[in-house]
Amino acid sequence: MRNLRIGQTYQAENLAQILDGEYGTFVVIQGGQVFTAVSSPGHSITSLVPVGARIPTLNVGPIAEQWQVTPISEATDVLGAGRYQQAGMERERRAAGD
Repeated sequence: MRNLRIGQTYQAENLAQILDGEYGTFVVIQGGQVFTAVSSPGHSITSLVPVGARIPTLNVGPIAEQWQVTPISEATDVLGAGRYQQAGMERERRAAGD
């Protein structure tokens, strides 16, 4: 994390621009859709994954198009770790004959 502080919410029109030079895991919202985003050194957006269904919003116009960005961790492997762990459990299950 360089300039954005964990737990503080920021607004931006361009997600890649606000995450440029940052690293870590973020909760981002735009137009009622929540995402988790990961930013790594040298990559403004390494991963952008929608979370749940879009939330209907009453905001109309330019404010609804802005991104709300909240850093939640300096870790950059949060999303990938779960996938690797799940793949490892699948291998173990197959090896055990299940």
